[in-house]
Amino acid sequence: MNRALRRGALPVVLALAAPALQADLVEVVSDRDNTLYEQSVGLTSNGAGDHFFSGKTNIGLLRRAVLHFDVAGAVPAGSTIHSATLRFEMTKTAVGSQQLAVHRLTADWGEESSHSPGDEGGGDLAAAGDATWIHRFSPTELWTSWGGDFEPVASATTSVGGLGSYSWSSAALAADAQDMLDAPASNFGWILKNVNEGPDKTTKRFNTREHPQSSTWPTLILDYTPPAPCTATNYCSSTPNSTGQAALISQTGSCSIADNSFTLVASPVPNTIGIFFYSMGQTNGGAGIPFGNGLRCAGNPQNAVVRRRPTSISGNQQVDAVDFTDLPAHGLISPGQTWNFQAWFRDPPGGGGSFDLSDGLEVTFTP
Repeated sequence: MNRALRRGALPVVLALAAPALQADLVEVVSDRDNTLYEQSVGLTSNGAGDHFFSGKTNIGLLRRAVLHFDVAGAVPAGSTIHSATLRFEMTKTAVGSQQLAVHRLTADWGEESSHSPGDEGGGDLAAAGDATWIHRFSPTELWTSWGGDFEPVASATTSVGGLGSYSWSSAALAADAQDMLDAPASNFGWILKNVNEGPDKTTKRFNTREHPQSSTWPTLILDYTPPAPCTATNYCSSTPNSTGQAALISQTGSCSIADNSFTLVASPVPNTIGIFFYSMGQTNGGAGIPFGNGLRCAGNPQNAVVRRRPTSISGNQQVDAVDFTDLPAHGLISPGQTWNFQAWFRDPPGGGGSFDLSDGLEVTFTP
């Protein structure tokens, strides 16, 4: 039994392709999978089992499978997902072809240590935190609707017949995956259920991520284009400050708004107090105008400057991590926009105006 992939572990990425700006493929193994066994008291689960089930048993009890894939952990933020395919290995059946549908789950759920004996069709006593027919997390947190909370319209449907590998794919499934990437907190995975949950026996058994044969693990295959690389260009100029060198501005992290990891850096600067400011315009066509001991490069009469909060400087480096979700209304940064950044810092030992500036940095942001 493979327990390396418990809840909270990193997603297993089976294949990565190609450089940025090309369509990439990634195959992500489920990081949680479980079976909801129909039972009014909710005692049964199979969190650590080798199999999950979907359909109705020969004694008329339903089985539904729940699966989760960490999309945001496998695909760069800001990417565009073009297609999504779920692939499951069906390993036991006593019935003919059945229509099985995946629906997006609307509530979170658990997978813990329960492990059904035998072929696992009957389930095991649920462990604390396991999903059951009535619990999202046994024994206290309940589904709103017994059998799982999910969107009523299926995201994809496939006919499952004899033993083998089956795939689910559709535009709706790709849209699910895109939303799971853009809003990871709302990613609760999918539920797999038989379209026909009437009186007939319809159960199909599939392999989980705990199964010894890794090639049969539940897999989500995503075709996506990563965000464009950061476009950042220095312009204007800066003058030597009291460190003996001119301060240059740069950025680290990503220019993706969704990634929200954009950081401004100016160096070398004196260890005093500084501030970054930004504008959609450039001063004097980008050539700048004298200001203090340097040149003001960002901002013009048509485009005012937006001042960031003051930062303490140490190690002759001025750093400011920009949180795109916490910007003033007049300084909101959106995908596709180009903004100009500059660092201002106090420099009494430098004489003159007692302050100086870095050069300018023009940045175009991506989704």
